[in-house]
Amino acid sequence: MRILDWLAAAALVSLVGACEDPEKEKAKIAELQRKADERIAKIEGETAEKLAAAERKLGELQGQLVEAGVQAKAEADEELAKAKTEADKLTAEANAALKKARAAYKESERRELALLTKELDELKAKAQKAEPKVKAQVDQALKDIATKKEAVRKDIDALDSTTLETLRTAKAKAVSRKGVVPQGYVSKPTARAACEAAGKRLCQLAEWKLACRGDQDTRFPYGASYRAGACNVHQRHHAAAILWGDASLGHWDPRLNQLPVEGSPLLRTTGETATCRSAWGDDAVYDMVGNLDEWVDDPSTKGTFVGGFYARDTVRGCDAKVTQHPGVFFDFSTGVRCCSDPRP
Repeated sequence: MRILDWLAAAALVSLVGACEDPEKEKAKIAELQRKADERIAKIEGETAEKLAAAERKLGELQGQLVEAGVQAKAEADEELAKAKTEADKLTAEANAALKKARAAYKESERRELALLTKELDELKAKAQKAEPKVKAQVDQALKDIATKKEAVRKDIDALDSTTLETLRTAKAKAVSRKGVVPQGYVSKPTARAACEAAGKRLCQLAEWKLACRGDQDTRFPYGASYRAGACNVHQRHHAAAILWGDASLGHWDPRLNQLPVEGSPLLRTTGETATCRSAWGDDAVYDMVGNLDEWVDDPSTKGTFVGGFYARDTVRGCDAKVTQHPGVFFDFSTGVRCCSDPRP
């Protein structure tokens, strides 16, 4: 039921309840009903007209929206086409520039190569012209070196004749003492005599290696692997190279083992290198690797010394051994260590 119909019915009921003349009241009610119907019809007409106007307006707006969308799409498509055209143009220009740059680089590279080839040919020609002159200079330099070596050898012979005589006639006795400079310039016969004078003997190779490896039986006194500086061996300085200018010369020069380098002597005092310690329980033997090579009794060779000296290029530890010299050989690097049999 519409709202106006409901109001009219409510008014009709109210009027009927209060009416004194039913006929008059019915006429009034009919009139009111008519007026209400007219009002309702007018309102409905106005509403329908407004709704139609709104629908027309909505249609117009939708049409405008569609038209605007079509126009915007057309404009966007046009801008996109322009942008693509510009991008294609820029790409073409970039490709052209790249092609030109590559061509220029190749031309530059070709010219550079040609220039370098020319310079190389010129240098080869100069070298060929200079070769005889350079060869003559080298030959003269070699002659000068040979002359200087001969002069040095004469000086060595004069020095060595005195040194050899002193060492051959000297009587030696081996003494084990801590904190002293060990004796070098010892031959195998001298080493044997020095041990015997001390009531001992020259060590056998096997027992020397056993003492060197310690109670842990390792290749080095301090362990299984080489550790630079742990023993006085494999130094970069060579005394003969410093004093004589050649590591192969002057090996009987008595100054060699007294030479200090960087504030310290190359040959260290006994026991000074605390890490070079072959442990046996609470006791230990020091410097069995490095400092000086040590003569041993080795029936398989004429002469064997072991352990390496301070400048010997070895990292073999207790296995380091030299066997190419006869027993009468000695120089600044050869020393001695004695052994003795257990006391009864």
